[in-house]
Amino acid sequence: MKYSKEEQIAIGARLYNHEITHREAIIEYEISSSSIDNYIRAYKRSKGIPINSPPSVKQSSPKPPKRSSDMDIE
Repeated sequence: MKYSKEEQIAIGARLYNHEITHREAIIEYEISSSSIDNYIRAYKRSKGIPINSPPSVKQSSPKPPKRSSDMDIE
């Protein structure tokens, strides 16, 4: 179901304030979990609450295996 921005913010507020759980919102409003995340973000933006983004994953190339010539052999 499509909700207006005001409705999305109101739903996001209920979720943010722990008035309903994610599961309850999915059933009551017939929305997806990604919509829930978006509604909570919309609520936070409307109130000036900082939005925490997940930490970025550093993409690095794997180190090559050590060769015996690279190791100190006594």
